[in-house]
Amino acid sequence: WPLPLVGGKKQVPASDDGTIRVMVMMSDTGGGHRASAEALSDAFAQLYGNKFKVSIVDMWKNHTPWPVNTIGDSYNFLVKHSFLWRMQFRITEPSFIHKPWLGMMHQLSKKKLSQAFDEHKPHIVVSVHPAMQHVPLNVLRSRVRAGLQKPIPFTTVVTDLTECHPTWFHPNVTACFVPTEVCRNQALRLGLKNSQLIMHGLPIRPQFSQKLPPKWFLRKQLGMDQRAFTVMLAGGGEGMGNLEETVVALSKRLGKEAQVVVICGRNKKLK
Repeated sequence: WPLPLVGGKKQVPASDDGTIRVMVMMSDTGGGHRASAEALSDAFAQLYGNKFKVSIVDMWKNHTPWPVNTIGDSYNFLVKHSFLWRMQFRITEPSFIHKPWLGMMHQLSKKKLSQAFDEHKPHIVVSVHPAMQHVPLNVLRSRVRAGLQKPIPFTTVVTDLTECHPTWFHPNVTACFVPTEVCRNQALRLGLKNSQLIMHGLPIRPQFSQKLPPKWFLRKQLGMDQRAFTVMLAGGGEGMGNLEETVVALSKRLGKEAQVVVICGRNKKLK
């Protein structure tokens, strides 16, 4: 453990019909984790057709007991009070803080997480969330030791572009995909090996690589001014940040010759 697939010759196990089941673990803490999971799912379908069966699973919400299953719900509150989000990020950065916390999560959740692996029976596990390395890996390791399953590849796809939370990185993963050199260097400092790391950018849906209609046509479809200088603002899946204040300031600064487009995400109040 782990199954050494990177640079090795071992084959990924498969179902009797040849289908390979991929379990992508995410959590709806912001839109980026689900978006990455869906991008991976779409790419599998486009590249390999029915060879892979991808399941996107919110492990914390659907496969842990209370109160662990409420952790994701606190994210909306934290992003609305950014100083609290920043504080919890910094407080949990040191290993002497987050390792005991993850150990407690493991004790509380191991039974239900094991049931999730029984339910989905994955041949490959992919994590696109920083809180889904240590605990699921420990559960899988225990299952292997107990003879409940064979070792399977466990891959992390990091969805942060810069210095990120240390829980993204676990030395026992089969492979870790990182989007930038900054993330790669951090992973090396935290114990991963060069052979485990693949720098490959962020997952994006295949539709983004398809040829688009002309810009003027798209602007017309969206009811936009076809000639005006355009500024687009985005605040992630939750539409977080001071977007409304920024829009007002931009409108005053740019005047009537420009237009502002805001991606609100799930922020209904902002819409």
